Amino acid sequence: MADQMNVSDIIGRSWNATADIRKMMKVRRLLVSREDSPTESNSTGTVLPAPFNTTSLALRTMIDAPASAAQHYASRLSSNQPDIEVIPITSRSEISASIDRLAGEQERLDTEMWDASGGQQEMWKMGWAMALGGVGYYLTLPRDADWGLPDRRYFDDMSDEDMKNVAFTRTVTPRPVASPSGKMLYAEKGDVWAGRRKGAMSDRAVSGRSLFTLRAFPRDMVQCEKDSDGIKWACIVEEVPGDAVSAGTPLALSAANLAGIDKDEVGRFGIFIRDGKIIGGITRGGPEGLSPGSPDIVNIIRYFDRKEQVILVSARGSVESAYEVYRGEHGCTVQGQPSVPVTEVPFFRTDVDIARFAFSTPLDKVFAYTPLINQIETLRSNATVFNLIPRWVIELKDGSILRGEDGEPKVVETGQVPGLNPNEAAAYPGSLRQLTIETADTDALLKIYLEQLADAMPAPVTTGASGTSGAAWTAQTLIQQAQETMRQAVDNHASAVRAMIQMWHGWLRMLDTPVYFHSAPGRRTTRRATRGLIEFEPKNLSDSIRVTQELDTPQERTVSIQIGMTLWQQGAIDDQSFYADYMKEQDSRQSIINRYVQMTTDYVVYGKVPANSNPDIFPKSVISQVAEGVRGAVHYELLNTSPNYALANARQQAQEAQQQAQKAMVAQQTGGGGMPPPAGPMAPPPSQAPGAPPTNQLEPAPDQTYPVAAAAGIKRPGMGMSDTLNQQLGAALPGMGV
Repeated sequence: MADQMNVSDIIGRSWNATADIRKMMKVRRLLVSREDSPTESNSTGTVLPAPFNTTSLALRTMIDAPASAAQHYASRLSSNQPDIEVIPITSRSEISASIDRLAGEQERLDTEMWDASGGQQEMWKMGWAMALGGVGYYLTLPRDADWGLPDRRYFDDMSDEDMKNVAFTRTVTPRPVASPSGKMLYAEKGDVWAGRRKGAMSDRAVSGRSLFTLRAFPRDMVQCEKDSDGIKWACIVEEVPGDAVSAGTPLALSAANLAGIDKDEVGRFGIFIRDGKIIGGITRGGPEGLSPGSPDIVNIIRYFDRKEQVILVSARGSVESAYEVYRGEHGCTVQGQPSVPVTEVPFFRTDVDIARFAFSTPLDKVFAYTPLINQIETLRSNATVFNLIPRWVIELKDGSILRGEDGEPKVVETGQVPGLNPNEAAAYPGSLRQLTIETADTDALLKIYLEQLADAMPAPVTTGASGTSGAAWTAQTLIQQAQETMRQAVDNHASAVRAMIQMWHGWLRMLDTPVYFHSAPGRRTTRRATRGLIEFEPKNLSDSIRVTQELDTPQERTVSIQIGMTLWQQGAIDDQSFYADYMKEQDSRQSIINRYVQMTTDYVVYGKVPANSNPDIFPKSVISQVAEGVRGAVHYELLNTSPNYALANARQQAQEAQQQAQKAMVAQQTGGGGMPPPAGPMAPPPSQAPGAPPTNQLEPAPDQTYPVAAAAGIKRPGMGMSDTLNQQLGAALPGMGV
């Protein structure tokens, strides 16, 4: 662990070594925000030479190309959220259901921690930092020490007689145990303490308070040093109002405790300036925290190594004579190894480790051309304004210029314009010539630089400004080629998210309490779908995770879906590949289930046949069989539960049976040739016994004519019966057959 002098020395050397980086970032922010305040070295290209710099009509032109390019790359880097996948590991030949379930729960836990810590919001800041400076940094820490879980209770005043009480024996240890102070005291039982911690963790999850904090910082606010194991130490310098270190604030209280201030004076201890240096002490005279030496702006320096965190306060714009206000271990580990809780996210890594040249961004070219174009545009604009203001010199007949008594050319720029009054036609002995500035050379030079700047800007195909009328794969090729510029940056961000999740796992493993969390919000099937509380044991956490992040633009997403639909319709890919690789669904299996459920629902309710289905094969498909079964089940249930439906159905069935019986009887009577039989219209044919059903009145196959009733096991009443009682009973009719 480094002492205060060593930490201050490390920070001071790093601060001086990175001065050029802070200057570069300042100039780039001026170019992006189009701030016309020129710097000493004219880095923004807005300096005007004399005499233009003294006129009130001076124009300083700044183009918007840096802002447009920075916004494009920042939005592209942060438009797609990271996708976290846990890779189950087992010594068996197959993954068991319990391991697969734990992997799924951990994926939801990791995603929820990223979402609850503000990952999506900080990701936008990180995209801007990466695009502007070539690298950004994430800082993540537990929200508070031990997440506010209750400590174990110790009873200093409990006697052996009190322990004989049954109520105490249920919650207190049977004999004294060692307390943190070293004394042997009675304490609450381990299971009781664990229950209180478990309840506190559950209440924390229900209240929505996150376990970790996450912040993104740009390149000029972070200094770090690396070795073979990664970042060795890092410090973050942040400007805050001076009220943040006044008496009574958390930083001032921490500084008082670190300095050993008496408890009665801790509330009066503050941090202020004396002789240009930051010091701490008791404020006297005037309101607390508002002494004459209280600073307006201070630097908060947060130093991290692999063991501890140190917080110091220094004057604005400097890290010299920093005053230490906090020191403590942070407990960050990655797979059991101590680590710095700062993660580096570069756009491009170069081949050197020198701080100034270690990273690069596509905007480097834009920032190189912008000051040159700004300067040419500034000079050209002022030259144009100069040409618009009437100024003349008098050219004599011999070609010389009329000069005044001081020997300088006589410039006519005040009073009435010569030539407007005919009486003053001979006022000047020569001809008037207007003073102008020739800009042809600057126009040609400006055109060259603008063409080079256009080549440095993002490809139009990635911004949606251009497209192609050709095949989908043509547009896909153009987009993919342009997207490769950001592939390394997006992969670097996904790797940083993976490293932070492993840090979170290390902190959670220190707990002996289950973690409670809500599943991260996503696409819900219904508006009333709830987010249930999930319990997870930290001992089951796995660091075998994979984080990926897509690069799709809206245009590329559309083209990808078109290609996927073509391949899927041709049978080249299955449903799993279509939904996972082309539709980019988070849960492709559930998407397939939802698709078949919707197809079945459409066919059952509306009779809608799925698209791209063969009409000859579909009646034999599983969907058709399920639909017929559902219809039959619904019909049967209505018959049992709705008397009106049963009566109406019975009447309809009877009418249909009556009509079919009449048709069959007519066919029997005509004998197929249209002539009635000689025995009369009501007599049965010779080959048919009296009272028997007609031979050609056979009931059609249920699956062909009445599929709904047949699927439900329903026999239609009256089918196959004669339409009169005499024909139905025949010889059994009372008084007949004797």
